[in-house]
Amino acid sequence: MDATLSPHNAELTLGTIAVPSEFETITTLRAQLARAENRLAQSQHLAQIGSWELDLQTQELWWSTEVYELFALNPDEFKPSFENFLKAIHHRDRDMVREAYFRSVAEREPFHLEHRVIMPDGTVRAVMKRCVTIYNAEGQPLRSVGTVEDVTSQRDAQHRLRLAASVFENTHEGVIIVDAAMNVVDINHAFMEISGYSREESVGQQAGFWRSDRHDISFYRNLWREVEQSGRWHGEIWNRHKSGVAFPTWLTISRVDDHDGNTTHYVGVFTDITTVQRSHERLQYAAHHDALTGLPNRMLLEERLGQATKRAQRRSRRFAVVFIDLDHFKAVNDNFGHPVGDALLQEVADRLCHAVRAGDTVARIGGDEFVVLFDDIPGADQAAIATQKLLKSLEPPVQLEPGEVNVSCSIGVSLFPEDGRDAATLMRNADTAMYRTKAHGRNGFSFYTAELTASALERSTLEKGLIHALAQHDFQLHYQPQISLRTGRICGVEALIRWDHPELGTIAPERFIPIAEASGLIIPIGAWVMQTACAQAQQWLEEGVTFGAMAVNISGQQINRGDLPALVRKSLADTGLPPERLELEMTETFIMTQSDAAVRQLEELRDLGVQLAIDDFGTGYSSLSHLKQLPVHKLKIDQSFVRAIPDCDDHRTISRAMLALADILDLRVIAEGVETQAQVDFLLQAGCDEAQGFFYAHPVDATETRHFMQSWPRMRSEARPHDTPVGAFSGNRV
Repeated sequence: MDATLSPHNAELTLGTIAVPSEFETITTLRAQLARAENRLAQSQHLAQIGSWELDLQTQELWWSTEVYELFALNPDEFKPSFENFLKAIHHRDRDMVREAYFRSVAEREPFHLEHRVIMPDGTVRAVMKRCVTIYNAEGQPLRSVGTVEDVTSQRDAQHRLRLAASVFENTHEGVIIVDAAMNVVDINHAFMEISGYSREESVGQQAGFWRSDRHDISFYRNLWREVEQSGRWHGEIWNRHKSGVAFPTWLTISRVDDHDGNTTHYVGVFTDITTVQRSHERLQYAAHHDALTGLPNRMLLEERLGQATKRAQRRSRRFAVVFIDLDHFKAVNDNFGHPVGDALLQEVADRLCHAVRAGDTVARIGGDEFVVLFDDIPGADQAAIATQKLLKSLEPPVQLEPGEVNVSCSIGVSLFPEDGRDAATLMRNADTAMYRTKAHGRNGFSFYTAELTASALERSTLEKGLIHALAQHDFQLHYQPQISLRTGRICGVEALIRWDHPELGTIAPERFIPIAEASGLIIPIGAWVMQTACAQAQQWLEEGVTFGAMAVNISGQQINRGDLPALVRKSLADTGLPPERLELEMTETFIMTQSDAAVRQLEELRDLGVQLAIDDFGTGYSSLSHLKQLPVHKLKIDQSFVRAIPDCDDHRTISRAMLALADILDLRVIAEGVETQAQVDFLLQAGCDEAQGFFYAHPVDATETRHFMQSWPRMRSEARPHDTPVGAFSGNRV
């Protein structure tokens, strides 16, 4: 095989194999090296990493373009050197860098160090420097090559992360992080302290695992709607401690989105505001209450007066403002000292609070002045009764350190809306009325309107008279017979109380019964009526007088006290009257609004054998279902319907409807207030069972009633129907 070498051909041909020349090999290697260097330069440029090389023999330093850019230097104006590089290093890091570099060279270890450099404009940046040193066969260092990278952004980010982590763990606010599916991702230490839940008990749970029951579903729905719309919500919310106790927090919820706008997390930051809330409540209390007595002060009183005014206007109701000024209080301070005076004011405040209803307001507006707001009071009569209770509460002497102290007060009363339609006017007019009381001798009360004051004084006089009448037995019972419309016989007698006042003369029941009920005197008066009526009925039975049953009116208070069955048993036992001879009447308005406890009392009386009747039927709001459940035997049609028949079509229709209802329920019906033959004829034709009224007899005392009942059979047989009314024989027309 021949080989030919041509000076013009760079190939050496051996058979069919061509071998590159040394020149081509070097050229190829140089091209590959250039490409590698170019790729390295591009990579450094993209990575923002500069390279450098230091010749340790000549101390010549070479920088890549990225190093110049990193240090913001112009290659044409700046010649790099190791000393110049050291000058760019922050003075606090310079010795550290020099020592670290020389140690790495001496120990033949790679150099890896982060330090600060000062830029030409004075700013400080952080760089990461790496290098290795190349040695000859004898171990002498020849050159160091390395990289330099600006890590300022990374270090700032790491610093922020460390700071955030430190804040997350050390802040006093609880932090909870949940993912988009509302699963708890992380909590901080404050969350554990505030909620009582550990990290193990919280992470992985649904975010609402510690929710309280203080908020309804609409609250949470509105909360998350705002988070989704604005990315944020903050406000007060109650959560539940692990122990089960609910507590208030101030919570901020923030939504976390990724670069594409998709929600990835929610962060909740909260503070337990229990202490803040309590402090706020204490401040609010101090701002609205009197420090000595704890009562509402003038500010809170005015606020409640404003609220009462709005309620009264909206509901067409009334309320009363009562201005109270203690009589001769200055003498207590002067004679015994201010501590004793303060103790007296505290006792007065306590007594006034016990003399009002739960919804009323007792306020101290300064010195010895108090104001009571009687909210939702029907009128002047009820206001007078309530005010009298205030006066009575202060009657007993006050036990103080020096001894007993008698206290009285002067009171003025104004009513909404008669005496004013705003708080200022009502207060001013009540104050004026109070001074009128002082001018008339103190220890009493006056209304702003003189006429109401006179009425209140009359009520006070009547109440005192009732007490005296009970003690002196000044009451009497009159009786009015009840007649069967079908047979014409006497089927019952109603007992009616009468009061002959030694100075005021005969006082109608409609005047004194409401006062007796409001003052509680109706209880002893009712017991006297029950005992007297039963005794009279038993006497008539023993005398052979035919009268049917004795009807006695019952007050709602007697039922509400819960001892009516005991009273009836005692009266029957004391007098010997059979139970079937006693009939108890109670008003429709009262009985239709009573509780199960009241109905049970009526059932107990029915089981005893006593007859039960609903009085004033037609004036209330009876329902068929309710009537069927009541243990009653008789309905009494109110005289307001009877008077208008047979002339009024509406009243005839209503009366027929009531009679039909009674027939369905199998109840007897009696009509009261019957005065004419026409009324008798209509009632008889409509199916009414019994009647009572002036047509037959007026209420008279027991002697005259017995005479009437004994004479009734003869009068009934002698009377000519539709000619001479039976009632003409009573001889008692007024």
